[in-house]
Amino acid sequence: MAKTVVALYDSLSDAREAIRDLVDYGIARDDISLVAHASHEEIRNQFDESGRYLGDDTVEVDEGNQAGEGAATGAGIGAVVGGVGGLLVGLGLLTVPGVGPALAAGPLASTLVGAGVGGAAGGLLGALIGAGIPEEEADVLAEGVRRGGTLVMLTAQDNVAEEASAILDRHGAIDIDQRVTQWREGGWDRHEPEREPLTTAQVEEERERTVIPIVEEDVEIGKRQVERGGVRVRTFTSEEPVERNVNLHDETVHVHREPANRPASDADFQDRSVEMHEYTEEPVVRKSARVVEEVVLDKDARDHTETVRDTVRHTEVDVEGLDDDFSRYEQTFRGHFRDSDL
Repeated sequence: MAKTVVALYDSLSDAREAIRDLVDYGIARDDISLVAHASHEEIRNQFDESGRYLGDDTVEVDEGNQAGEGAATGAGIGAVVGGVGGLLVGLGLLTVPGVGPALAAGPLASTLVGAGVGGAAGGLLGALIGAGIPEEEADVLAEGVRRGGTLVMLTAQDNVAEEASAILDRHGAIDIDQRVTQWREGGWDRHEPEREPLTTAQVEEERERTVIPIVEEDVEIGKRQVERGGVRVRTFTSEEPVERNVNLHDETVHVHREPANRPASDADFQDRSVEMHEYTEEPVVRKSARVVEEVVLDKDARDHTETVRDTVRHTEVDVEGLDDDFSRYEQTFRGHFRDSDL
């Protein structure tokens, strides 16, 4: 399964070296795309402020929002990008909405040319989304190129995508999350292809602008309930043998003859049936239960105050002048920093 791998660079030369290593690793040239803002030092002298290409006449760039017909390698371009023209397929000069003059190569360049780089296609943003990049990520990447960056994108199979990503990282790919945080601190919300492109001077200012965050930690002390022990009471039934002596009564009937010598009467000649029953006693066991003791569980509760000690961090700023004249600004800076909301 193919994966899309992307990276953004501040330096065109870093991007070029990354592409060279990708090709050496075995990534096909026609699977690699590059879009570079034309304000890079290697190429910015090839354009005027309106975005017109001033270099080799064999390369054409249309006015406005249309792609140049020279989306192919030319002698002027090859020299400008310091050899990238020999590494990539279809290198050309385009004017991209919201980005301005840009070098483009690979599948992205073909997409931009085929779509006319028009507003309906969303410019570079639309091309990235069309290449399978999620809209949120495409938004950031397009803005990165607008702000002077160089985008490198490639498709690779699963078994080589991880190494391709590592190659891009080794050549200085920027931390996109950190860069977006800086943009949002400056009020950026999303990439807008309809906005005016940045001029070369604005791009240079963007690159030279260094943001040093002043960080201060806050601490909140709360409380939570934790279990620290307890008591478990378990009841169970056990048996033990008991013995009692019981006096029992038994009866036995005996039949025997005894000699007699007396006159017989008529009664002696009557038929008779006589019964005598035997009785015996047997033990009867009857048990009853009663509660003789109770186990009671209760607990005491109390409140107490505990002092929690920790540390919080904050950024200290120490400004050191690089020449003798800085001392006249030092007190002003320190007073401004002290009185600010930071």
